[in-house]
Amino acid sequence: MRDCRYAFWLLVGSAFLTPTPVIAQEQAHSLISGVAKSLARPDLLLHYVEYGQGEPVLVLMGGPGVSGRGIEPVAQTIAKRARAIVPDQRGSGRSIPKAAEAITLDATLADFEALRKALVLEKWTVWGCS
Repeated sequence: MRDCRYAFWLLVGSAFLTPTPVIAQEQAHSLISGVAKSLARPDLLLHYVEYGQGEPVLVLMGGPGVSGRGIEPVAQTIAKRARAIVPDQRGSGRSIPKAAEAITLDATLADFEALRKALVLEKWTVWGCS
């Protein structure tokens, strides 16, 4: 978790070191609300939250076991310049399959691919912390 906080503050600090007009600096302090959504998968309902607009960034919190809500400050920072997509990974938060055996790396990757296709995205940047 310490590494996540370090990465977050490094990201936030770099945003304030970039010269920007005064109007943009005032907007930089406002929080960007996320919109909760879900995607039906064969064995679970994949929950995710979207923040902002623009180039898509898949924002991943360590898991399984940790909800995407833990990375919300990073998603809000990314959303000032891009579209942050934060899933509750399989086995985390509200994305719990019926069987524990369904929590596998292959299934998790298939969830991400299904999400990318459902959002009609050709590609996205992946930002993660564990």
